[in-house]
Order: sequence, then C-alpha cells, then structure tokens
Amino acid sequence: MDDEIKIEDIETLRVQEKKFKTCLSSIKEAVKRIWNNPFLDHYTKHDINHSHEVIKFLDKILKCGNCTLNEHERFILLAAAYLHDIGMQFPTYAGLPRKIKEDYTAKEKEKVREKHHEISAKIILDSVLPKSSISLGLEMCKDRYPDFIATVSKYHRKLSLEAEELQNTSIAGETIRLRLLAALLRLADALDQTYERVNLELLEQWDIPFESKVYWYLHYYVQSVDIDKNGCIKVWLGLPEKYKKDNKIIRFFENKVKETIKRHLSDVYKILWQHDIKLYNPEESPEIKINYFRAIKLLPDDLLKYIKTAQKIADEEELTIKTGVVWYIDGIPYSDNVKLVKCLGTIFSFVEEENYLKAVKEVEKGRALVMNPLDKITFSIIAGNIYYITGNLNDAKRYYEDAINFSEREDLKEVRKKAVLQARSAALGNIGLIYSDKGDLDKALEYHQQALKIHREIGYKQGEASDLGNIGLIYSDKGDLDKALEYHQQALKIHREIGYKQGEASDLGNIGLIYRAKGDLDKALEYHQQALKIHREIGYKQGEASDLGNIGLIYSDKGDLDKALEYHQQALKIHREIGYKQGEANQLGNIGLIYSDKGDLDKALEYHQQALKIDREIGYKQGEASDLGNIGLIYRAKGDLDKALEYHQQALKVFIEIKAPSLITQTLVNIATIFFEQNSDKEGFKYLGKAVSLSLSTSVDEFNKAFFSLLQVIRNMVSRGDWERLETISSIYTSKIIMEP
Repeated sequence: MDDEIKIEDIETLRVQEKKFKTCLSSIKEAVKRIWNNPFLDHYTKHDINHSHEVIKFLDKILKCGNCTLNEHERFILLAAAYLHDIGMQFPTYAGLPRKIKEDYTAKEKEKVREKHHEISAKIILDSVLPKSSISLGLEMCKDRYPDFIATVSKYHRKLSLEAEELQNTSIAGETIRLRLLAALLRLADALDQTYERVNLELLEQWDIPFESKVYWYLHYYVQSVDIDKNGCIKVWLGLPEKYKKDNKIIRFFENKVKETIKRHLSDVYKILWQHDIKLYNPEESPEIKINYFRAIKLLPDDLLKYIKTAQKIADEEELTIKTGVVWYIDGIPYSDNVKLVKCLGTIFSFVEEENYLKAVKEVEKGRALVMNPLDKITFSIIAGNIYYITGNLNDAKRYYEDAINFSEREDLKEVRKKAVLQARSAALGNIGLIYSDKGDLDKALEYHQQALKIHREIGYKQGEASDLGNIGLIYSDKGDLDKALEYHQQALKIHREIGYKQGEASDLGNIGLIYRAKGDLDKALEYHQQALKIHREIGYKQGEASDLGNIGLIYSDKGDLDKALEYHQQALKIHREIGYKQGEANQLGNIGLIYSDKGDLDKALEYHQQALKIDREIGYKQGEASDLGNIGLIYRAKGDLDKALEYHQQALKVFIEIKAPSLITQTLVNIATIFFEQNSDKEGFKYLGKAVSLSLSTSVDEFNKAFFSLLQVIRNMVSRGDWERLETISSIYTSKIIMEP
C-alpha cells in the first residue's frame, strides 16, 4: 500500500529541492523500519500507510481554498506526517524500564500512547545529536528543520494550538507558519479513521475496556472519509444489514463520527480560515451516508448491550435538557413487552418532534397495557413527563407518585435495586419541579433533597449535580441568592470533576442568572459567555441558543435593545435550524418584548402572534397562555382595553386548565388592572381580591406581588384625588369580594 502514493504527483505538497527529496526518502525508509514490529498492537494502525493517508488528506484540505505553502513548509509538513506517531514505538522515552514488549502492562502501554506526541518530538530532536543511536534520515537537513518538524509533530494532538511555541518563524528568508502546519497535520491525522486501520481478529484476543472496543468498531464501520471542493467533510459508514432498522445503533455511530470530526475541526477551524482554507463550519454536522452489508462483522453481544445502554443514557440526557424534567427509560429497551416498547417508541418520536398533543394521546392508549412492575415505573415517569411538559401538573404528579409507590416494593429492590432507586430519584426530582412551578418552594426543596440523598447513596455523581442545581434554583426563587450560588457552584465542581461539559455549561448559565438577579450584569455576562463557549465547543446547538437568549436578556437589562435583539435573533435562527419549535416560540416572544420596549407595538404584536401559533401547534399550553397574556399587554398599551381583556381572559382560562397558580395570580392582576382603567372598580377589586386570596395559598412572594398591586391602585387614586372612587373600597371590603376566591 505504501507504493500507492507518490509525493511528487501531489501538487500542493510537491518539493523541488534535491536535498529535501533525498531527506524524505530516507525518512520514509527509517519509518518503515521503526514500524516493522508495532509496540501498541492493540490500538489502530499508525504505520507508514497511515502517514500516506494523512498526506492525502493534507492535499484535500489545502485544495479547499487559496493557501499555498512554500518549499520549506512543505518539507516540514511532509516530514512530520511521517514522523508524528513514532513515539508509540519507544516506551523507554515515556520513562518506562526496558523490557520485552509482552512484559509491559496495559497501563504502561497506555502511558506511551498518551505521551506519544511529545515523545515523537523528543526523538526527532535526539536523532540529530552527535553520536545518536537513532537515525530518522534527517542528517542532510539538520540546520533548524528538525526543530520545526518536532514542534509540528508535538502539536498534532491534545496540546493547545495557541501556544507561543507555534508563533511564525523563518528560515532561508522564508516564513514558516508553525501554527498552520500543526493545524493541518492535526486535522488530516484525525480524518484517517477507516476500516483499513483495524484488525478485528486481534481485538478478539484482548480484554480491553468497552470504550476502546467502541473506538475499534467505529474505525471498522467507517468505509471512507472525503472532503469535497466546498470544504464539506463526508463520511460513508458501512453497517451490518441486521442493524438497518435499529435506530439506537445507527444514531450511536452517527453521533460518534459527528462528535469526533466536530471536536477536531473546532480545534483548527479558525486557524485554517485565517489562511484562506475554507472548510465548513464545525458547528454544522458532517454529511454521513450509510450503506448496509451482510458480510460486515456484527458487534459482540456485550458490546452491543453497552452501546445500546450508552445511547439510552444519551437519549435520556437530551430529553432531560430539552424538556426540563428528568427522563428515565431503563428497563424498556430490553423489555419483553413488545406493545409497550412500541408505545414508548412512538411517544419519544412525538416528543422529539415536539408534538405533545399526540404524545398525550399515546400515553392514554398505553395506560390500558398490562405491564410488569419495573415497566410500570418507567411508563409512569414517562407519562408524568408528558403531562408536565403540556402543563398538566396534577396528572403529572399523580403518575410520578405511582412510580414512587411501585419503587417501594421489596421484591423489585432485591432484583434491580440500583435501577429502582434511579427511577425513584427521577420521580422525586420531577415532583420537586412541580412544587416549584406551583410556588410551594419548601415542598419542592424537600423532594429535591430526597432525590439528592438517593443519588449520593448509589454514587451517581451526575444525578447528584443535577439535584444540587435544582436546589440552587429553589433558593434563587426564595430570593436567597447567596445560598443558590453555593449550590450551583457545588454542582459545577462535580460536573467538572466527572468531565460532563454539558452539565458544566448549564451550571455556568445558572450562576449567570444569579448574578443577573443580583444586578451584577457584567459578571452575569461573563458566566453566560463561558457557557456559550462550552456549548459551541461540544456542538450542543440548543444550549448555545439558550445562552444567546440569556445574553440578549442581559443587554435588555443594560438598555441596549439593539444588541439584545441581535442575540435573540441569533438564538431564533439556531432554534429554527435544529427544529426546536418550543425554543423558537420562546425567542419570538423575547423579540416581541424588545419591540414593545422600543415602542413598535405592531411589530411586537406580530412576533407574539407567531409565538402563539407555534405553541398551539405543538400543544405547549403554558407557552400559549403566556403568549396570550403578552398580546393582551400590547392591546392595553395600544389603548384597546376590550381586546386586551379578551386576551387576558383567554390566558386565564388556559392557566386554570393547566393549574399554574402563580401565573393565574399574575393574570388576575392584569385583568383587574384593565377593569380599573375602564373605571369598573367592582370588577377590578373582584379580580384583584381573587389574586390576593390565591396568592395566600401559593407563596409569600406571590402574595406580596398581588397585594402590592392592590396598594398601587389605591395609591394612584389618592395621587389623583379620586375620592369618589375610593369611597367604594369600604363597601367592597364589607362584601368580602377581596378575600373571596
């Protein structure tokens, strides 16, 4: 295979000088000798064939623009393409004792692999020292070339490409762009991930971690990788025909490929664009095509189970972040209940489409199915989540309580203790969210603390961090911002310890919200920008849009409405790109509020009506009611009080339907305000009285808001000297309108 490539035929990398040609030939021969007996044979192949594939990718990358390397840069890059992995063959350079290959432990071999980029650089430099025992063919090109080749090899993985060591330098009057060369090598090296680099017969002989086995099979299932003339990376996967209808397996390998390419492309993207190499944006997904073959080897049973579990967890996390409630689907993928598996699969597809009305109907159908206790727990949590999303908090709570009751069965605890406890903690946490929504913060805190206790008991760190974050949100709602900050910082610490970047970004965003509430807008902006950076790094578009929206809110607080509008429009664009309708509606509402603040009420009305249409389409009741309320506020500002009243009453009807006390209270206040402006004092005090009465059963904060509105009405009458209308207050009190719901 190593004869398939002739460097002199590759125009973008062709070298003319005889000494460079001779030196490259010597390097090539030295590399062949070095790789004759691979030390790390339980990893993918890193031999000279890999170097040739890297060179082919370098050519394709350089053709995506107008960047031309000079003769010296071409030589340095080609030499590094051959030498960047040789550190894998020299265990003593990693500080290990000299012994035969078979006697090294797996841990020692891993140490060599982890450091191989730095080891390669050291060997390159040592090879040109006087009396060196290592010959790499660099003798004819000593000067400063080995230094540059070593540096480019060293930075082909892991290390930051912003290092000072990679600053531009020069040789023989020509500029050497070390940062560019390292970026080119890093990406080209990452793109060589095809079946030709693995030998599954060897893999079957080793007892290595599942993560490593996944890495091998990922390479094995990649047929080819290409870069088209527009800089778009295309990947062809070849999967066993048996998996053609297995969405979990397909999604798993698709996501792994996307994650790998996006991660490596993110490292180099800006550097390459600065040098006019126009690759596609890493925030977009590479094009992946799948072919199915009968002859391709199936996954071993244990690895298949591992992958399906990993994808299940990924699905849970994605739905949890998207919908705001904890999802728990353990037990279902391997359930014998075919009808239940089909039912829940349909529910998930509707949730992913944000078609919540159809999801509710599917839940109603599922209630009639006969289930074993563990499946019943899972179904109850999923049903509760559907009702929670649509705003039906009482039905949601009823299902979560069913899950908790089933989780108390001793026979289940004996068989599936950890699974049952995880389900119980999910249900407890979700009930905590319901009590938060209802304004009963003490009760919410109690449930989240119970969930936290379970997660600590079973050692589930990610769940523990999630509970800490939810407790932090409760203290924020209570107005204890310092306590809230303390909990979010604990959650942040755990997420950083376990390396869960998405959780880390969420915590940073929550801390940003606290600083905003404290009035420290610059500090809040700093945290939201950190969250935004992480979400962009990991390619989580929904999180990115959320951060952009939060930054927009901060600029609104700062009074910079144009800047705020810019960020909300960016968030709106992303939500539309990823098809997240609920997020799209939310951003349309935020943009509507900005136009209201700008005084452009017609434009504001247009955006709120768009939001209302979407929320009705997806069946998101709480969003629908909020949109109706915002439209009511616009008509009030326009002076059309009858129209305003009509929309607020529609909003009130929906809030009552979904049983959202705090939002009912606010809407009652809005309706009362309109009646006062219409001089309908009796109706005004009637609705305001209902608001005050209802707020007594929700929270002190809600009561204060409602009662403040009552005092404000009286204060306004006093300031206008409207004594005649004030005289009616005593009779209204006497008739108990104010305190009767």
